[in-house]
Parts: sequence; structure tokens; C-alpha cells
Amino acid sequence: MIFTPLKLLSALIIVGACFFAGASVAEAENTSYRQLSGILALLAHIRTRITYTHFSLEVIFADFYDDALEKCGFLACLKDARGGYSASFCEAVGRLTATGETRDALLAFGRTLGGVSMREQYAALETTEAFLQEKVARLRESAEKKRRSYRSLGALAGAMIAVILF
Repeated sequence: MIFTPLKLLSALIIVGACFFAGASVAEAENTSYRQLSGILALLAHIRTRITYTHFSLEVIFADFYDDALEKCGFLACLKDARGGYSASFCEAVGRLTATGETRDALLAFGRTLGGVSMREQYAALETTEAFLQEKVARLRESAEKKRRSYRSLGALAGAMIAVILF
């Protein structure tokens, strides 16, 4: 088999494309981790503000910023609050990459905002925060391993495709 420059370039393009496909999957995993970390920071911010200042939710939400939550549109939706804080929080959860039980826990917390007593909101906040801390810890452990694995597997798959084609 003769490797011409064109074949070699084609093989490199295939390997590179597969590597970047693996990197994009890894970035999606990282985005989910950053968003959940941002939600956890928001919950800590709400807890602190409710405990010490008794500010309204409007002021509490206006004071908070997180880059990952801003990029996905969560904060813009939350700060808009046209239909009330509960509805806007639940709508904002729809903009996250969270799925399954994480999404359900966030929606359950969102339904308590402004709709139940302060004590019940605080209890829901603590429950949701404990759940998310566990979830974020698991994501943090696996995030770096997955990131490296996805890139390597992408490059390996590209190399296999190149070998099969040539």
C-alpha cells in the first residue's frame, strides 16, 4: 500500500474530525456540570439571603450571576419573572441540560417559590441543595475521566476508520 500525501491528509482529517467530535461530547458533559454547579451556587445565594436579609426573591435573583447559567438563558428567564417566580423558575429549568431526577428535583423546588410559607420554601431549598451537592460531586469525579476518554476514543475511532478506508 502506497501512502500518497492526499491519503495521508485524508487520514489526518478523519482522525481530527473524530477527535473533535469526542471533544464536543466531552464539552456537553462539562456544560452540564457547570450548570449544576451554578444552580447549587444560586441555591446557596438564596439560602443566605433568606436567612440573613429577608430580601424579596426579585432582589435575590437580581444580585446573582453565573456564567454557565447566563449562557443557557436560565438567569434571563428567572429574572424576567412575568408569570411569577414559581413559573419563571420552572420555565428557566427547561433551558438547562439537566434531565431525569435532577430536572424533577429542580421543578419541585421551583413550584415552592413564592407559593408556600417561608419555612416550607427553606425546607425545599435544603432538600434540593443536598440532592444537587451529591449529584455535582459525582459529576466532578467522572468529568475529567470522561473528557479524556471521549477525546481518546474519538481519535481512536478516526484512526480505525482511516485504516479501514485506506
